[in-house]
Amino acid sequence: MSSLAHPSTLRALRERAGLSQRELAQRADVASNTIRNAEAGAVPHPFHREAIDRALRAALIVALVKEGLEEIEAPLVDWTATIEEGEVAA
Repeated sequence: MSSLAHPSTLRALRERAGLSQRELAQRADVASNTIRNAEAGAVPHPFHREAIDRALRAALIVALVKEGLEEIEAPLVDWTATIEEGEVAA
């Protein structure tokens, strides 16, 4: 089974954005299991990774703006950076 080097990064960013797994899944238009499995280390399909990334980044920006930050210097790390090219969950 393929896995992310640091699956906790996705969870930390999701929590920083103030989203539950279900809420992130809804915003990314993926199944809740996709988020749950990714946070457990499974490698989502590239299409799902892109959708999750877009939804997560948008939610983080909204959360930071709501906090009144003038400059957005959030840990918008690429949580998919540790996935080797071509890895896809079965």
